[in-house]
Amino acid sequence: MEYEILDSGARFIQEIQKENNYQFEFTVTLSPDTSDVKIVHKLTNCGSEDMSFALWVITSMSSGGIEIIPRDSSEDVFTPNCIIALWPNSKLPDSRLLIEKNTLF
Repeated sequence: MEYEILDSGARFIQEIQKENNYQFEFTVTLSPDTSDVKIVHKLTNCGSEDMSFALWVITSMSSGGIEIIPRDSSEDVFTPNCIIALWPNSKLPDSRLLIEKNTLF
C-alpha cells in the first residue's frame, strides 16, 4: 500500500486489484483545533467497463472511545438525511448510546 503524508493527516492508496480493476483509497484528516477525525473512503474503477457498486466500510474504535455523529440541519425536512443501520443482534437499550436532538453519541 502506498501512502502520502498530508498537512493534516494521511492518504492510503491500495494497488489496483487485478481481479476487478478497482483501487481503494482512504484519507484520514485530523482537526488542528479539536480531537475530530474525518475518514473518507474512495473506490475507483480503473477498468474500461462501467460497473455498478456501493462502498460499505466499517469504522471501529477501541473500547471506551466516543463517536459523535452530528445530524444535518438542512431546511428540507421532507427528505431523510440520516440512516441508522441495525443488525438482528443490535440492542437499542444500550447505556452507551445517547440520542439528542441534533447529535448521536
